[in-house]
Amino acid sequence: MKVKPFRIPRVIVIPGLLVTVRQLPAAHPALDGADATWEYDDEKAVINIRRAASVRRKRYLVYHELGHVLWDLLHDVRDNHKQVVDKP
Repeated sequence: MKVKPFRIPRVIVIPGLLVTVRQLPAAHPALDGADATWEYDDEKAVINIRRAASVRRKRYLVYHELGHVLWDLLHDVRDNHKQVVDKP
């Protein structure tokens, strides 16, 4: 099965959160030996993925780590009763 061209985004904008995606060498300390890692705080998130991974793997890693980020965002909203999306 041929994989369609897919550009790994550098930035993903979610209402209330800016997610930066970084492609790093495998030896980078932020990866800590993993294929991907993520960091989240109240205003931004960073997803780090291994640059040498295949496009198919990178696609999976971005979506997988984004799921972790979204899960944390939803818990943060619930726990702190934050308003993330502006109402008209």
